[in-house]
Amino acid sequence: MDSWSADSSNHSEHYDHSTNNDDVITGLLGVIPRSDDTLEISPIVPQNWTYFAIENFAYHGHLVTVLYDTDGTRYNNGSGLSVFVDGAKIYNGEGISALVPLPAVPQVASVTPINIAANPYGLPNGVGSFPQASATYTYSSDHPYKAIDGYLFYDSIPDNRWTNYQSPNSNDTLTITFPRPRNISSVTLALFSDVSRGGSVDVPQSLEIYVSSGLVATVNSGFLPNDRNTFTFNEVETEFIAVSLFNKQNIYVGVCELEIWTPPISGPIYYAVDALLTGATVLNDNLSIATSNGAVAGSLSSGSVVAFSGINSVRGDAQLTLSYSNSGTSATPVEVQVNQVSRGNISLQASGGKFVSASITVELAAGKNFVSILGGSSDVRYELLNVSAS
Repeated sequence: MDSWSADSSNHSEHYDHSTNNDDVITGLLGVIPRSDDTLEISPIVPQNWTYFAIENFAYHGHLVTVLYDTDGTRYNNGSGLSVFVDGAKIYNGEGISALVPLPAVPQVASVTPINIAANPYGLPNGVGSFPQASATYTYSSDHPYKAIDGYLFYDSIPDNRWTNYQSPNSNDTLTITFPRPRNISSVTLALFSDVSRGGSVDVPQSLEIYVSSGLVATVNSGFLPNDRNTFTFNEVETEFIAVSLFNKQNIYVGVCELEIWTPPISGPIYYAVDALLTGATVLNDNLSIATSNGAVAGSLSSGSVVAFSGINSVRGDAQLTLSYSNSGTSATPVEVQVNQVSRGNISLQASGGKFVSASITVELAAGKNFVSILGGSSDVRYELLNVSAS
């Protein structure tokens, strides 16, 4: 075939489905994911292949490159199998399979900010999940959640943006609502423009930025088309950010991505409503004082997953303490996974709807970890996860 697999409507000419990439990376080239600090390589490439390479894939906090070169003439980095981690060669051998111990994750002195507006789960099945996206008007082919899905394209196809194309209004507002109040001091807008391609969407004439306390910024010029534009203001606590964009005459506005970058939560406390919620929703509980709006994770069932990300560790045992309430009459067992590996179960005893705690000791890997709570019931709500050295 002379086209990418799954090349269909609203896919760019560069599209190839992710499962095909998985087949190549983990199957054909044999990079086998593991929970420990070992890189396992076991390819199933044809016997007549004399070379292959996969460069700079992210794995366990590193950037890894794997080269296979039968006689060393293809890549000029030695014959056989070579492994590079963060630019340094750490392995070379004659076979095509290997188990390679990974070095310690490098310590990063600076704090890498995170985008708290991103919600890749929003479309197609999670509309209404947090952060929530809404707009006063949206063109029929676009969607507010496309402005916070974490994917940034300025191409006309695929349609990965919010626009107010054909809106009867002189200005429209894109609003992002957080599950709990957050401290923010800037917003970044990747502004879409297709007027140079004969379209009718361009940067705004002006814009206004609102938070819970009201207007915090007005911008009248200096917009960059098809680029990120960052607007700063005094730090403020807010449950939402609303950007009102004013149209030029007979021209509309569009946002490919709205981003709000803040320092990551460094622990030891992680909020359940910040976690990735599957089969769960954000509720407001007046018995919870963890957040100023009483936001907790609830509407749980036996298939629910609440996944806390970015939990840093130097490697070793840690005590996980889950703050929860159980308004039922019996205990609810839930499973605890670390980096998708089961580490045991905890029993959430009936608490009369009050928030209490239950703990479990687990081993965390060096670097960033994912801690997932699986299961639950409609009587159970999660408030906080506290992570401390055991």
